[in-house]
This record gives sequence, structure tokens and C-alpha cells, in this order.
Amino acid sequence: MKIVKINNEDIDLISEIESELFHDNSLYSKNILMSCFNNKDCIFVKCTNNNQILGYMIAYKLTDHIDLVKIGIIKSFQHNKYGTGLIKYLHKYNLPIFAEVNSNNKMAYNFYLKNGFKKINIRRKYYENNDGILLKKL
Repeated sequence: MKIVKINNEDIDLISEIESELFHDNSLYSKNILMSCFNNKDCIFVKCTNNNQILGYMIAYKLTDHIDLVKIGIIKSFQHNKYGTGLIKYLHKYNLPIFAEVNSNNKMAYNFYLKNGFKKINIRRKYYENNDGILLKKL
């Protein structure tokens, strides 16, 4: 597994992966992905194996912490530690990492817990009818 910054040519494929994984208002359009790519504070990386993109991560490096916004792994490659590898990539910044997950998304919530995140707050009705769970990894 190799984790490197995405390049402009990756946006189309990442947009396709995004469309396969996210079907609600959490879906990022190609324009939003390009905006992330062009933002100097955005950590936008891909996870590859044999030059095949298996997944990606979007996070923002702020002054005193990192906001982990999204991890997407192609379904057939999920549960193979690629998402964990992407989180480990953020350790090099030596900053606390925050993530937020829809309380309805048990798979993502459990993934974060298995990777050392702790629930620190609940945002009531943050996602329309669902709560947002704020997590932190030290």
C-alpha cells in the first residue's frame, strides 16, 4: 500500500468512487473535489496498490488540529486496513485529529473507534433527523 497526494488526473476516478460510496447529501461533486485539491490546507491523498487507486482521504490541517472530513475505500477493498493506513498517514502531523460521523452510520462509527478515536460530543439533529457524533484521536 502506498499513500501519496492526489494529482489533477485522479479527480475523475475519485469522483466515480465517491458516487459509488455516497448516495446522500454527503456526496462530494467533482467541483467540491477540485476545490479540496486546490486548497493549500487540504490533505487530499490516495491509497494505491500496484498503481491502482483503492481509496482516498480528505482532511484539513488547521493551526492546532486536523479535521478528518472523509475516507472512501472501494467496497471490494474495504476491511483490508486501507482506511487505517490513511489515518496513520495523518500521524506525521503530530496534531489531534477530529472526525464527525452521522449517528446512523454504524460502520463508520465503529471504524473510528477501532482506530483509537473517542466520542467527545453529540450534535443533536446535525444531519437532518440524525445526530452527529464528534470524535477525537489524540
